Amino acid sequence: MLQHLSPFFKPYKLKALKVYTSDNGLWNNQKSYRQVFDRYELDYIYAELSFHNKLFDIKDWVANLVLKCYRQEDDEKNALICELKYNKVIREADPIFYLREGWGHRTHGVFWREGTYCWEAYINDKLVKTAFFYVEESAQKFTNPDAYLTLEKANCYATNGEEEIDATMFEAQTTFARHETAYVHTQLAFKNNLPEKDWFGEVRIQYYTPNRRLGGIANYLIQVEREQQKIDLGVCWGNSTYGSWIEGRHTIEVSFLDQLIAVIPVDVTSFEAKKGEVTIFEPKAYWNRTVEEERLFHWKLQLAKGKLEEVLHELLYYAGKRQLTKQTKALVYWSAQAQAAENQTPEAQKSVYDALVEIVEEIGRQTLMST
Repeated sequence: MLQHLSPFFKPYKLKALKVYTSDNGLWNNQKSYRQVFDRYELDYIYAELSFHNKLFDIKDWVANLVLKCYRQEDDEKNALICELKYNKVIREADPIFYLREGWGHRTHGVFWREGTYCWEAYINDKLVKTAFFYVEESAQKFTNPDAYLTLEKANCYATNGEEEIDATMFEAQTTFARHETAYVHTQLAFKNNLPEKDWFGEVRIQYYTPNRRLGGIANYLIQVEREQQKIDLGVCWGNSTYGSWIEGRHTIEVSFLDQLIAVIPVDVTSFEAKKGEVTIFEPKAYWNRTVEEERLFHWKLQLAKGKLEEVLHELLYYAGKRQLTKQTKALVYWSAQAQAAENQTPEAQKSVYDALVEIVEEIGRQTLMST
């Protein structure tokens, strides 16, 4: 077979050239890849060159690999930072080969200065990929996302998958009806806290399911101009199948400079959607409240499904445990009403349901104020 290979045959197929700074390993042999960094978080910046081995399971071969890093000025690469050369044996047992090397100084904030840079990757003297990255610097001598931007407002809409929408044509929702939802479009409005200069930023949005499985992830490189006051960003996630969103509380989590800056909860239900502006939580504040909020959401969901007796037992136990005397007395009364309403009109059953929802919300106010 090998003797029939063309002299122009390349034993590799490029996969990617990526950039990162944290050498911490992630799932599936990944790193936290980025394009924008703050000067004071940096010691080393690494390049990861990866390619598919086309001679996998056939034979070993040798690759001449070179990584070059440049600092760019005036759209020209005129300052060579480093040139790293390697001769690597590509083993026939490896379907994908990774080369990970970096440059810098062990002291954070010393070597890498504000500017535009790029890594270039060469395989057997051929340039195969260029990856740009940006180092930014705020007035603070440590990495702080607040020095660059603040998330001021967020709205979520049920859409057909458009990346850009006219928000005036849609109604913002806090709760989505599962059978009516294919895509959820999230519109984010940031305040620029660094208006005195041009700068690059990178926003990462992650969608988590109610059982904390990562449903989707999107990275956006943003270019902010001097004196620009607002930064608007829209992201859409989902698929074309209506009803594919899991019932329960989902979270949309926003990161900047690889730090989580906001958590936005949205609910998906089998019942009616609810209009309104979603609440933006600071991460610590959200996780301190989330256990109580999840319990309250569960009770409301069970009530909507008609499981009055089950919810009443849980509410009585919980209110007693929390020593919520007023709510306990009300629950005892409505327990009797619920039993009496089992064989009554739908209007009577609805009055019991409405009263229980009100009690659940009152318990929520009492417990969340104490967290």
